[in-house]
Amino acid sequence: MKNKKTYISLLIIAAVTIICVAIFNYYHERIAPFKYVMSIPKFHNCYPRGIDYVENEDRLYFYLVGYYQKPSCQEAKLEGYDSVYVSKIISNFDFRKYDYIISYMKKISTLKHSPYLTKNQDNLYDIDERIPLIAEYEKGTYDSLFIYRIEKNTEYRAPGP
Repeated sequence: MKNKKTYISLLIIAAVTIICVAIFNYYHERIAPFKYVMSIPKFHNCYPRGIDYVENEDRLYFYLVGYYQKPSCQEAKLEGYDSVYVSKIISNFDFRKYDYIISYMKKISTLKHSPYLTKNQDNLYDIDERIPLIAEYEKGTYDSLFIYRIEKNTEYRAPGP
């Protein structure tokens, strides 16, 4: 009888421990280290819209130039950066070692992720299995775009709209 009570007590303790670890893992925010690279003056009709995660030169070019060449952007008179200017910027980046993050008119103070943040702050969590990095910002809005670098990682992405 005494062994049965001890066995049941150990099972209860093990179950509670497993549940607590699972809850902690779900809510615990992990920090992704990053480093400021540069800021560039905002372009005409730029607006704050979160972050973009850039894995290669083509994506950086797209976010700063190519996106604004779409007919809908042309009709709305949205203009990105000059392609020569962006090409000069791209030449200074090391895409073999780093990915880059563009923040529009806000300075990033922290990049974090967790299953809880993914479920509650990302509209792509059922579609894209990569981990969305959720940005926390310093107070204020600036007249610049900020570019940060992060170690190359195929598991990260920007959160969905």
